Amino acid sequence: MAENDIDSMLVSGQTLLELRKEEKALGIANKVISLEPNNSRGYLLAARASRGLNRDQEAMRFANTAVSLDPNNYITHFTFSEIIALSSLKKDKRLVALAVKAANEAIRLNPNAAAAYNALANALAALGDFKQADLAIRKAIELSPMSSYVWISASSIAIKYRNHKAGMRACQFALKLNPTSSAAINNLGACLNQKGLWTIGAVAFFDSAKIDPRSSLARSNVESIGFQYLQILSVLVLLPLLIFFPIFVGARLSVAAWLSKKPEKLRPLANRLGLRVATSKRNRNKFEKYMKKAQNQNLDFKEMRKWSVLKGKQYSLLRAMVYVLIAFFLIIGIGFVTSLAIGAQGDIFLRGIGAFICFAICAALVVYLVKSRSY
Repeated sequence: MAENDIDSMLVSGQTLLELRKEEKALGIANKVISLEPNNSRGYLLAARASRGLNRDQEAMRFANTAVSLDPNNYITHFTFSEIIALSSLKKDKRLVALAVKAANEAIRLNPNAAAAYNALANALAALGDFKQADLAIRKAIELSPMSSYVWISASSIAIKYRNHKAGMRACQFALKLNPTSSAAINNLGACLNQKGLWTIGAVAFFDSAKIDPRSSLARSNVESIGFQYLQILSVLVLLPLLIFFPIFVGARLSVAAWLSKKPEKLRPLANRLGLRVATSKRNRNKFEKYMKKAQNQNLDFKEMRKWSVLKGKQYSLLRAMVYVLIAFFLIIGIGFVTSLAIGAQGDIFLRGIGAFICFAICAALVVYLVKSRSY
């Protein structure tokens, strides 16, 4: 088959990928591979299509074959790196180390490729090396400040570092460059969650899932909001057990562990709760303010160059004070319960009421921490 025909097929496959028609793109890739088994571009297309279908092991094998066929092409190396760093494969630290090595090789082959530094940043973040990841993503921004995918990666790394302030700024830049980016809107929701505005974040997850219905991450995040509500409800349901504090603690820990596993039986209920939060008119109006802020954002290149994953991370003094208050009322409550247990002299009824009030305050503060917790 003529080279022009292969090129045409690859362009068609890439277009299908952008339209999220991965199955058809994979079909074209397999056809290219059958016609030209030594053409790395067919394997690259197959790797990206498989990644879109969440077939991560298959995607890695295709990308590895592309590297073997064309080791002097930086694209094969950073594609291999990204497939590992941005998929379930990142749980294996040995594979992530290979991703870092591949990204560095891509940079060696093309020192001016923003995509190579972007891949390196994602791989380093997967290893938890945020200082080096920050250097890599800032280099990618320097090389390609007008690429929304770079800012999406920047926001993802900031989220992993739990720096919602830097993450939201990166999301704003990404949305200014690409207002309909499902990934940018999803990351904005994650940043709002970290800020404690999880009900508003639910709207972002919902919108992200609407833009890209096949996004399993966005749908999972909406469901997680529902499970978060169930965690809070479980605390309220167990409040009567506070008078028997050890029983309350045991029951609460058991229920929390069960809900954290997202049991299949509760998934429909969690989805309904998540959707109810996400479709609330009040939450929608608040979310629209964040979107308008992103749309009205000026692309200040000086500010973009100064952006950093490490800058602006906020540690909440309020949350620290809440932990101190929980410990304080918990100790007093246990003191009341102990005096009841040993039969100390005094009004038993008042000591019982005192214990209940202390434990109720503790429960209320725990509910606050759950509602405003960071991910």
